[in-house]
Amino acid sequence: MAPVCISDERAVAVSAERFWKVFSNPPAMPKVCAGFFDAAEVEGDGGPGTVVILKFNPEVLEVALGRAGKLKTHLTETKLESTGDASCIAKLKVECEPEDGGSLSPEKEKIIVDGYFGMLKMIENYLIAHPADLQFSTFQLQNSTSNKLNIQLRSPMKQALHSLTFEAEAKAAELS
Repeated sequence: MAPVCISDERAVAVSAERFWKVFSNPPAMPKVCAGFFDAAEVEGDGGPGTVVILKFNPEVLEVALGRAGKLKTHLTETKLESTGDASCIAKLKVECEPEDGGSLSPEKEKIIVDGYFGMLKMIENYLIAHPADLQFSTFQLQNSTSNKLNIQLRSPMKQALHSLTFEAEAKAAELS
């Protein structure tokens, strides 16, 4: 069966640039998304070939798998489009294939989308509550000028779950 494709978008009360600073600094994610991710590991210097591993909180992972079901494949793309100085639109696209090869019910599709937007809401809330937090400049992926970042998420047992691609519409010069 062909993969299921789910798309949705939501308004965010933070600029695409500030969101991108979090995405291009994955080691900040356990702080920004406390309780969602337990840890981040970086293998490499931020240049090509660097691997970033974000470890889910086991309880979050267990609930997600229980509610949405197991997936054979899962690819997510988040695109941030600026709508003003302090706002953007987050456009989400998820392609996945259920482990049983069947389709997803609308309820399970909503669970998957709401999970990702829940993570984005955690980032938004953190950035609103901490407008002067500069810790996002401590690590920067060298290839972040391409406005794309691939992150491999793994379970606590180090089994690969899926990859995320984050993309921002802002020009590279505007991000530095």
